[in-house]
Amino acid sequence: MSEHKRPMAPPDVPDRNASLAILKRRRLQHQASSLELRKKMSDASIVSGSEAYIRLEIEETDLDTVGAVLAREEAKEDLAEEMIDRQTCQQLVKQANKRIASAGEHLWDLKRRLKAKLEDAGKIALLTPDREGAFTAALLQIYKDPTVSAKRSSTQQSAMRAASIAAYGSRGEKDEDAGDDLWCPVLGRFWTKSSVVAGHVVPSALGGGLVDYLCGEGSGVRLHTADNCIIMHGLVARAFDQGNIVIVPADPTERPIRRWKAILVNPEARNQSLLPKGSGSPRTVGELDERELQFRTAHRPAARFMYFQFVISMLRLRQYNRPQWRQTWTRLVSGRPFATPGPYLRRTMLMCLAREIGDLPDEEIDHLLHQGTVFETVERLSDDDETLIATRVRALGHAAAGSDDEESDDDESDAGDSTYDTADDN
Repeated sequence: MSEHKRPMAPPDVPDRNASLAILKRRRLQHQASSLELRKKMSDASIVSGSEAYIRLEIEETDLDTVGAVLAREEAKEDLAEEMIDRQTCQQLVKQANKRIASAGEHLWDLKRRLKAKLEDAGKIALLTPDREGAFTAALLQIYKDPTVSAKRSSTQQSAMRAASIAAYGSRGEKDEDAGDDLWCPVLGRFWTKSSVVAGHVVPSALGGGLVDYLCGEGSGVRLHTADNCIIMHGLVARAFDQGNIVIVPADPTERPIRRWKAILVNPEARNQSLLPKGSGSPRTVGELDERELQFRTAHRPAARFMYFQFVISMLRLRQYNRPQWRQTWTRLVSGRPFATPGPYLRRTMLMCLAREIGDLPDEEIDHLLHQGTVFETVERLSDDDETLIATRVRALGHAAAGSDDEESDDDESDAGDSTYDTADDN
């Protein structure tokens, strides 16, 4: 009789007293490090804006991040000890995550300033588009001037939407009496054009250079194409964007992947209203669970982009410590929904994202590193630069999930960091 592998269970919860003792020791170490840093920064011989001062600011920002991480862990421990309720815990965790994201953005800016200062002093080679070396485009994207707008051109957006509508056959034929309505494959029916959006899978604000580094050479040029887009109802896109649902292969062994289905990953969103009664479509987000997408043509989104979205959604689920997240994590991650071989993400970046977004220890990161879903190369960016990329991804995720405002139909007023745009082929 052949042995069947048992699904990998979530890691055991360590002894409560030991956890509290470790947390208390880390807090004391953080306080001591913060006091020592304040003494260094008060040194009158260190000029504000100098290389030495920027390095101290970087150290300060790192300590701010550690402090926020500790606050997040303390909130979870207080919940376990029943000192606070779940809602208070989630609010504290959310506040800590915002602090971490803010510190990460500040760290990114400080690293950019330090690099510029070192370049001016001739201590490092000037970073230019024609400089020899690997991943220059990715480095330029990391260290770009934050005052430069990240907006995409309206021509680029319109071209992507038009191409996606055509690729997916979203517009009905004349004899179908669909008029200008567009097809949503998740809901399996036509909807008015104004209610349908062209949903980006990987945020376009990452830029082609970073996407090449994350997903492999050649991925960046697909960022603004139908390969990185799904035409869907705006309310479904919202659930997808907020990480309440993910879209995974309906048959993990299929190659190439043709069939996709929606999966509910945030149990708290199960009863969240979706569409009104009488619409003939799912009324709640929970009703999207296990719903297979109905495509009208042979075109499908790129599997590596869908895997990226899946990983980010699972890490956010873990980050916010949603109720039942362990069961969902075990069911999806250990169940290998992307079992089809495909080098979707750079291994070192997946590990970095797991630490930055999901705050995962190494043993849990191993759950994500399915054989065949990651790739490695000899040349890669430094650990520091990869951490900055993860910070950018985290910030974009917070922006997308936290926005409740409807996107404007006007191309000129469209925010460049939005994850989806109103579907229009004009």
